Parts: sequence; structure tokens; C-alpha cells
Amino acid sequence: MRSVAVANPRISPFVTGAIAGWDSAPHNSPRVQVEQRDRCTPLLALGLIEEGLPLNDKAELTALLREEFDRWEEVLSSMQEEEITAPNLIAHLSIKDTVAHLTAWQKISVARLEAARVGRQPEYPPWHAEFDPETDEELDAINTLIFESYREQSWSDIHSEWRNRFLGFLKLAETIPEEDLVQGGKYAWLKEYPLSAVLLGSYEHHKEHREGLVAHLDGQGTE
Repeated sequence: MRSVAVANPRISPFVTGAIAGWDSAPHNSPRVQVEQRDRCTPLLALGLIEEGLPLNDKAELTALLREEFDRWEEVLSSMQEEEITAPNLIAHLSIKDTVAHLTAWQKISVARLEAARVGRQPEYPPWHAEFDPETDEELDAINTLIFESYREQSWSDIHSEWRNRFLGFLKLAETIPEEDLVQGGKYAWLKEYPLSAVLLGSYEHHKEHREGLVAHLDGQGTE
């Protein structure tokens, strides 16, 4: 897969969490392994955008997101709740923890679309202002905070929140005119990037985690 560089990647507004899998930290203090190519989500890991993805096509972007949602639902519906909540992933984490991670970071994407729709600054979760996700240490702290905040919640509640937030994100995207989505620099809080990159970033974040999860499950099946 080829990639194209984006100018000035260190100021990317999409540096919002790691795509890579959890590392081997103890279960009571999970950390996210941040690799060079997986530096951030929901987009622009070190300023790289996958070539050929449709930043300028609203219909194709929303279709990609719907397809990714359906693929996640297919994976999750094929599993029993005991499998989803069992700490069988790296660092003794569960599929429930992964979905909670995606749910929390999706709040950033939703905040950006809501801000664009009504013409104001994004209203991010409190932790977004407290930490700098550009640094490994604070990125780890954010993901640990997310883990702890969802740790005691039931799978049913987490799945419902993830599902509603994802579908709400899609509905928001559909209300925004394509010209507002694709125009770079339209929103000062995104710097030079188009709002469509927020959609693409959410898609990439979910896709990376789903593919890693499926690969893990396939590996278990061959053992």
C-alpha cells in the first residue's frame, strides 16, 4: 500500500489515539503500543494518508463508513458475550475494551461534525484539553483513562453506545453539504485539513482495529 505525505504532520488535528494493539502492560494499567506508522487516530499517522481514499466524495466516504459499521456488527454478532468480555487479547484486554476505546475516540469525531454543522468550536470531552495526544506518555494516559472509565460497564451498554454514536456520526455527516466537507481550511480548528478527513479518520480507526481483531481471532482458530 502506497501513502502520500501531508505537509506539517506534527500539527495534525487528527492525532487522537493509537491504532496499534495494546502492549504487555499489567491489566490494571493498560497502555497502547504506539508504533511509527500507527502514531495516531483517527487519521494521519505521522501525516500519512492512504492514497486513493475519497476525501472529495461524500457519498463514497459515507458508504465506506456504513460498510465498516456492518463489518463490525457482523464480527460482533458472530460471538458470544463471554468471548467478547474475556480478557483474551494482548495485555489481558477484551474485545469489549477495544469497542469502548473506539467509542470514546469517536466522541472527538462527533464533536467536530457537530461544530461544523452549527458553526462553532468543537466541544470535546474534558480529557482532550487535559492531555496532549501528540506525546506517547499522554496518549497512553488517555487510553488508560478510557479503559478505566468503561471498565465496569456491561457489554450491552458499551455496544449500545458504540452503535448509537457510530450511526449518529453517519447521520451528522449526511446533513453537511459536500462542499463544506471537502473544502480544506474551511474550519480554523482543523487547520488546512478538510472536514472529510474526520470521516476518513473514523473509518481508518475502526478498520485498523477490526482487521487486527479478525487476524487475532483467525490465529486462535489455527492453533
